[in-house]
Amino acid sequence: MSSSAKSSKNAAPESNHWFGRLLIKTAVFFAGLGVCGALLGALALALAWPNLPDLSAMIDYRPRVPLRIYTADKVLIGEFGEERRNVLRFNEIPDVMKSAILAAEDDRFYQHSGIDWQGVARAAVANITSMAKSQGASTITMQVARNFYLSSEKTYTRKFYELLLTFKIEATLSKNEILDLYMNQIYLGHRSYGFAAASRTYFGKPLGDITIAEAAMLAGIPKAPSRFNPIANMPRAKSRQMYVLGRMRDLGYITPEEYQQASQQPIVLKSAPGTPAGGYAIHAEYAAELARQLLFTVYQDNIYSRGFNIYTTIDSKEQQQAYEAVRNGILDYTRRAPYPGPEETINLPAGVEQNAEQFDEILEKVQDKYRDSDDLMVGVVLSAAPDKVVVARSPEQIVEITDKSALKVIARGLAKNAKSDVRISRGAVVYIRKNGDYWELLNKPSVQAAFVALQPQDGAIRAMVGGSTSKNSSTG
Repeated sequence: MSSSAKSSKNAAPESNHWFGRLLIKTAVFFAGLGVCGALLGALALALAWPNLPDLSAMIDYRPRVPLRIYTADKVLIGEFGEERRNVLRFNEIPDVMKSAILAAEDDRFYQHSGIDWQGVARAAVANITSMAKSQGASTITMQVARNFYLSSEKTYTRKFYELLLTFKIEATLSKNEILDLYMNQIYLGHRSYGFAAASRTYFGKPLGDITIAEAAMLAGIPKAPSRFNPIANMPRAKSRQMYVLGRMRDLGYITPEEYQQASQQPIVLKSAPGTPAGGYAIHAEYAAELARQLLFTVYQDNIYSRGFNIYTTIDSKEQQQAYEAVRNGILDYTRRAPYPGPEETINLPAGVEQNAEQFDEILEKVQDKYRDSDDLMVGVVLSAAPDKVVVARSPEQIVEITDKSALKVIARGLAKNAKSDVRISRGAVVYIRKNGDYWELLNKPSVQAAFVALQPQDGAIRAMVGGSTSKNSSTG
């Protein structure tokens, strides 16, 4: 046998031996790395778990419910507190709302143990494919943990605590209890917390009366409350609603026929009385403020979150009659008084009303500075002549004032020789009001008036009206 053949035979075992040792070393390295990772994870868990908050705020749930003031006949006249909330028990929330929430946020909520690993994988694939964070994997339990105890900052430490807290919540509460907390606690825009409050804010109805289409729109809001609520941005809210409806259909929560009907249902926005956008059924601001002040002397700031309901001696019908009498008297006096001129006159470029977006920005700035006063609404004059004044409330709402009696009230502002501070001209900021069948232009009342009706037997206040321009006035 030649020497070259012998060396070749010796080289093969040595090469195999070297490769085997490399595999063993690699395996040992990764095993050690895994053990180190496990030890570090166990250490982090041992240090973090005792520092997790207890779940008393969830187990003994006491949401921040505002102070509400009512008349003697149970009409809401005032609400004080930062969070508008109507708490419902789990069995009081309609099934269509629960289905819409699960379809929008976490359809495997009842299957996973707090973290949906299938959802994590699906989101990872979608994000890698799109090269952007197009999907998230937060479950309802993770959102509850974040809303109750954690900030929204995007750090690894906060995320680690969120995961641990998620497991703790799942180990302590039932699925129905977690979903109940979510539906009552989540922020849904316009100072509304929970779906019951949001239903009143956006649709003016109790949550039990909503349709499939309305439930889907509400369920789409949590993704981005400031951008997906229908008051702020109806096109985005509608787009999100259609996504939720599609998910409800695909998951079998609704039939294809129900999907078609819901997708075609017009959404009518109507804020209920007592909501931030809905005002109150009657004007009794001074009476409500007096009740608030009296309660504040006893409970201080606690009154704004403990859900007190206060019933006054005010009668709603008598209060509304008193308000209308005082209001009409003030407006009659204002019509008889010399017209003092517009609030101010802004520079309104020629033809700007043809550019809806630019014109809307101008009107928005004006209406931020000068607020509507009940039925006295702020507008900007587009043109003014002795026989007609054209006023814009919005790019779509243009009002023409042509009634002779209405024009007579502001005649000194339409005269050719009118002084500059009195003259009504293009760009003038004015108040307009619908008076029966015609529109009129009035200045905001400056005169003050008051009316109090007492029950002689016991001194109970049946009606209380006052002022015309103050922040809490009942006539302004």
